[in-house]
Amino acid sequence: MRRILAVVVVLLTVGAGLGAGRIDEVIDQESLPAVSPAITFAAGGPVAQVLSQTVTVGVTGVLAEVRLAFGCVDDSEHVILEIRDVASSGQPGQTLYRHRRYPVAQFPSPVTNEFRSLDLGGGLDFTAGDQFAIVITTTEGGSCGVWPGEVGDFYNGGTAWADANDGPIVPLSLGTGRDDLAFQTVMRVR
Repeated sequence: MRRILAVVVVLLTVGAGLGAGRIDEVIDQESLPAVSPAITFAAGGPVAQVLSQTVTVGVTGVLAEVRLAFGCVDDSEHVILEIRDVASSGQPGQTLYRHRRYPVAQFPSPVTNEFRSLDLGGGLDFTAGDQFAIVITTTEGGSCGVWPGEVGDFYNGGTAWADANDGPIVPLSLGTGRDDLAFQTVMRVR
């Protein structure tokens, strides 16, 4: 009986030790896709539009992945994703944390409300309460459509922004009634 009890204690101790280093991936922040929007927003295209979404981190950990609901027309070589800081004005800042390029073929048309993964190729450490901006565009001539979030401001931890031809950056909500893109952020937490 003592031998069985000792084996149970050892197994419980080893099992507890295994869980201590466990890393979980969680959806930290999200803005759900609109059910049936009248419009999608262009990233790239003839006006070289840049779309951004500012985000406030909810859990301390490593940002591993960004998910967007989008699709691309096959006339560009790459989708460009940047993770940037957020300026004191609340819009995307100039400090670049990560720059990644993805083949357009990875995100074929049509634009749908299904999230597509943009792996960051290595994580970025953030603390709960930090802010960053998801910035997306295409290489020359390419065009992607990004699905909007629901009408209104259902994600109050940030705002969507648009910038065409290096013009002034403006909130995406101007005239659209939509304050956010459809997105998810995935964090690795211990």
